[in-house]
Amino acid sequence: MSVQEYLDKHMLSRKIEDAVNAAVRAKTSDPVLFIVSFLRILIYMYRSEIMLHYSLNLQLEKCRLII
Repeated sequence: MSVQEYLDKHMLSRKIEDAVNAAVRAKTSDPVLFIVSFLRILIYMYRSEIMLHYSLNLQLEKCRLII
C-alpha cells in the first residue's frame, strides 16, 4: 500500500487539516496542545460511535431471538 493510499484509507490528511484549521480559527496560544485535544475528541467520538453501533446490534439480535 502506498503512502497516499494509506492516507486516503484513513482520511488522515483531512483529519489533520481539520485540526489545524480549528486551531487557526481559535487563534490559540498553544496550537499543538489544541490540535492534540482536537484529535482526542475525535477519538472519543469515534469510540462512542462504535459502542453505540455495537449496542444497537446487540439489541437487534435480542429482538430477533424473541421473535
